[in-house]
Amino acid sequence: MNLTEVSKITGRSKRTLSRWIKAGKLKAKCIGTGYDINKNDIVHLCQVDNLDLVHSTMSTEVTCQVDKVTNDFKSLIIRHEEACVYIGQLEARNRQIESDKITLEGQIKLLPAPDEFNRVKCERDIFKKDNELLQQQLQQTQEELTLLKTPWYKKIFMRLQTAKAT
Repeated sequence: MNLTEVSKITGRSKRTLSRWIKAGKLKAKCIGTGYDINKNDIVHLCQVDNLDLVHSTMSTEVTCQVDKVTNDFKSLIIRHEEACVYIGQLEARNRQIESDKITLEGQIKLLPAPDEFNRVKCERDIFKKDNELLQQQLQQTQEELTLLKTPWYKKIFMRLQTAKAT
Protein backbone atom coordinates (compact mmCIF):
# COMPACT_ATOMS: atom_id res chain seq x y z
CA MET A 1 0.00 0.00 0.00
CA ASN A 2 1.25 3.50 -0.67
CA LEU A 3 1.15 6.56 1.63
CA THR A 4 -2.14 7.85 0.21
CA GLU A 5 -3.97 4.59 0.92
CA VAL A 6 -2.49 4.29 4.42
CA SER A 7 -3.36 7.93 5.08
CA LYS A 8 -7.02 7.27 4.22
CA ILE A 9 -7.11 4.17 6.42
CA THR A 10 -5.39 5.66 9.47
CA GLY A 11 -6.70 9.19 9.20
CA ARG A 12 -3.13 10.54 9.50
CA SER A 13 -1.49 12.82 6.98
CA LYS A 14 1.05 11.57 4.50
CA ARG A 15 3.61 13.88 6.12
CA THR A 16 3.02 12.28 9.53
CA LEU A 17 3.32 8.82 8.03
CA SER A 18 6.58 9.84 6.31
CA ARG A 19 7.99 11.05 9.63
CA TRP A 20 6.96 7.79 11.31
CA ILE A 21 8.70 5.82 8.54
CA LYS A 22 11.89 7.88 8.87
CA ALA A 23 11.79 7.50 12.64
CA GLY A 24 11.35 3.72 12.29
CA LYS A 25 7.95 3.75 13.95
CA LEU A 26 6.29 2.45 10.76
CA LYS A 27 8.02 -0.15 8.60
CA ALA A 28 8.01 0.52 4.84
CA LYS A 29 9.94 -0.37 1.74
CA CYS A 30 11.22 2.47 -0.39
CA ILE A 31 10.06 2.00 -3.98
CA GLY A 32 11.25 4.72 -6.32
CA THR A 33 10.10 8.00 -4.78
CA GLY A 34 7.31 6.41 -2.71
CA TYR A 35 6.84 3.77 -0.06
CA ASP A 36 5.26 0.32 0.05
CA ILE A 37 3.69 -0.39 3.41
CA ASN A 38 2.52 -3.83 4.45
CA LYS A 39 -0.99 -4.19 5.88
CA ASN A 40 0.37 -6.09 8.91
CA ASP A 41 2.72 -3.19 9.71
CA ILE A 42 -0.25 -0.82 9.75
CA VAL A 43 -2.15 -3.12 12.09
CA HIS A 44 0.94 -3.39 14.33
CA LEU A 45 1.34 0.40 14.42
CA CYS A 46 -2.29 0.84 15.39
CA GLN A 47 -1.96 -1.74 18.19
CA VAL A 48 1.21 -0.12 19.53
CA ASP A 49 -0.22 3.43 19.40
CA ASN A 50 -3.70 2.36 20.50
CA LEU A 51 -5.28 3.53 17.27
CA ASP A 52 -8.70 1.91 16.89
CA LEU A 53 -9.20 2.84 13.33
CA VAL A 54 -7.63 0.21 11.12
CA HIS A 55 -10.24 -2.53 11.12
CA SER A 56 -13.17 -0.40 12.19
CA THR A 57 -12.74 2.35 9.60
CA MET A 58 -11.26 0.24 6.83
CA SER A 59 -14.08 -0.49 4.45
CA THR A 60 -14.65 -3.93 2.98
CA GLU A 61 -13.79 -2.51 -0.42
CA VAL A 62 -10.41 -1.24 0.79
CA THR A 63 -9.70 -4.55 2.53
CA CYS A 64 -10.46 -6.40 -0.71
CA GLN A 65 -8.21 -4.03 -2.61
CA VAL A 66 -5.42 -4.54 -0.07
CA ASP A 67 -5.80 -8.31 -0.31
CA LYS A 68 -5.90 -8.16 -4.11
CA VAL A 69 -2.75 -6.03 -4.25
CA THR A 70 -1.02 -8.34 -1.77
CA ASN A 71 -1.95 -11.42 -3.82
CA ASP A 72 -0.89 -9.73 -7.04
CA PHE A 73 2.42 -8.81 -5.45
CA LYS A 74 2.97 -12.39 -4.26
CA SER A 75 2.18 -13.80 -7.69
CA LEU A 76 4.59 -11.30 -9.26
CA ILE A 77 7.30 -12.41 -6.84
CA ILE A 78 6.69 -16.05 -7.81
CA ARG A 79 6.76 -15.17 -11.53
CA HIS A 80 9.95 -13.19 -10.98
CA GLU A 81 11.61 -16.16 -9.25
CA GLU A 82 10.50 -18.49 -12.06
CA ALA A 83 11.85 -16.03 -14.62
CA CYS A 84 15.18 -15.88 -12.75
CA VAL A 85 15.43 -19.68 -12.80
CA TYR A 86 14.58 -19.74 -16.51
CA ILE A 87 17.16 -17.03 -17.21
CA GLY A 88 19.73 -19.09 -15.32
CA GLN A 89 18.90 -22.11 -17.47
CA LEU A 90 19.17 -20.04 -20.63
CA GLU A 91 22.52 -18.61 -19.53
CA ALA A 92 23.82 -22.13 -18.82
CA ARG A 93 22.61 -23.28 -22.25
CA ASN A 94 24.24 -20.22 -23.83
CA ARG A 95 27.56 -21.07 -22.13
CA GLN A 96 27.29 -24.65 -23.45
CA ILE A 97 26.60 -23.38 -26.96
CA GLU A 98 29.58 -21.00 -26.76
CA SER A 99 31.78 -23.89 -25.62
CA ASP A 100 30.53 -26.07 -28.49
CA LYS A 101 31.13 -23.20 -30.90
CA ILE A 102 34.76 -22.84 -29.77
CA THR A 103 35.28 -26.60 -30.12
CA LEU A 104 33.77 -26.64 -33.62
CA GLU A 105 35.81 -23.61 -34.69
CA GLY A 106 38.95 -25.47 -33.57
CA GLN A 107 37.90 -28.51 -35.60
CA ILE A 108 37.19 -26.33 -38.64
CA LYS A 109 40.72 -24.92 -38.42
CA LEU A 110 42.05 -28.49 -38.70
CA LEU A 111 40.24 -29.00 -42.01
CA PRO A 112 42.11 -28.09 -45.18
CA ALA A 113 41.08 -24.99 -47.07
CA PRO A 114 38.79 -25.65 -50.09
CA ASP A 115 41.59 -25.10 -52.63
CA GLU A 116 43.88 -27.31 -50.54
CA PHE A 117 41.14 -29.94 -50.42
CA ASN A 118 40.82 -29.94 -54.22
CA ARG A 119 44.61 -30.22 -54.59
CA VAL A 120 44.70 -33.15 -52.18
CA LYS A 121 41.80 -34.80 -54.01
CA CYS A 122 43.64 -34.51 -57.34
CA GLU A 123 46.80 -35.93 -55.79
CA ARG A 124 44.77 -38.80 -54.34
CA ASP A 125 43.32 -39.58 -57.79
CA ILE A 126 46.82 -39.57 -59.31
CA PHE A 127 48.11 -41.87 -56.53
CA LYS A 128 45.13 -44.14 -57.08
CA LYS A 129 45.89 -44.47 -60.81
CA ASP A 130 49.58 -44.97 -60.07
CA ASN A 131 48.64 -47.65 -57.55
CA GLU A 132 46.52 -49.47 -60.13
CA LEU A 133 49.39 -49.41 -62.64
CA LEU A 134 51.80 -50.66 -60.01
CA GLN A 135 49.38 -53.45 -59.10
CA GLN A 136 49.20 -54.52 -62.76
CA GLN A 137 52.98 -54.39 -63.09
CA LEU A 138 53.34 -56.42 -59.90
CA GLN A 139 50.93 -59.03 -61.18
CA GLN A 140 52.83 -59.28 -64.51
CA THR A 141 56.14 -59.54 -62.66
CA GLN A 142 54.75 -62.29 -60.44
CA GLU A 143 53.54 -64.21 -63.51
CA GLU A 144 56.95 -63.83 -65.15
CA LEU A 145 58.64 -64.94 -61.95
CA THR A 146 56.39 -67.98 -61.80
CA LEU A 147 57.35 -68.82 -65.38
CA LEU A 148 61.04 -68.39 -64.59
CA LYS A 149 60.78 -70.72 -61.62
CA THR A 150 58.98 -73.38 -63.61
CA PRO A 151 61.31 -76.28 -64.54
CA TRP A 152 62.15 -76.72 -68.26
CA TYR A 153 60.22 -79.98 -68.64
CA LYS A 154 56.99 -78.41 -67.32
CA LYS A 155 57.37 -75.56 -69.81
CA ILE A 156 57.63 -78.05 -72.66
CA PHE A 157 54.63 -79.99 -71.36
CA MET A 158 52.59 -76.72 -71.10
CA ARG A 159 53.52 -75.80 -74.72
CA LEU A 160 52.43 -79.23 -75.93
CA GLN A 161 49.09 -78.94 -74.16
CA THR A 162 48.40 -75.49 -75.59
CA ALA A 163 49.34 -76.77 -79.06
CA LYS A 164 46.92 -79.74 -78.74
CA ALA A 165 44.16 -77.48 -77.57
CA THR A 166 44.45 -75.35 -80.67
